[in-house]
Amino acid sequence: FLLAAGVLRAPSASASHIDGALPADEFTLPRLADVADVLVKVDKAYPYGDDHDQFKKFCERYVEGADKILKRFFIATVGVDTYGENHNQALAKMLGAP
Repeated sequence: FLLAAGVLRAPSASASHIDGALPADEFTLPRLADVADVLVKVDKAYPYGDDHDQFKKFCERYVEGADKILKRFFIATVGVDTYGENHNQALAKMLGAP
């Protein structure tokens, strides 16, 4: 699920690093969104599969062309736990993620 917004209000529970994407959470996303436009990917804490692979490719293209893109634009990921401490579930709900 991707949510794009001009300004959003987030490190993430996501353990997988993606070049070009910042991990975000309920604390850091609002602060990042205060200073920049943010494209946010909300997904399970440990994403996998074709959709995740496509997102990684998108981020790679972003990194390759970053100097030509808006200086105050970032891509962020929000990893949502569905068990344990349920990290980022409130943030995902606030962003309208299913």
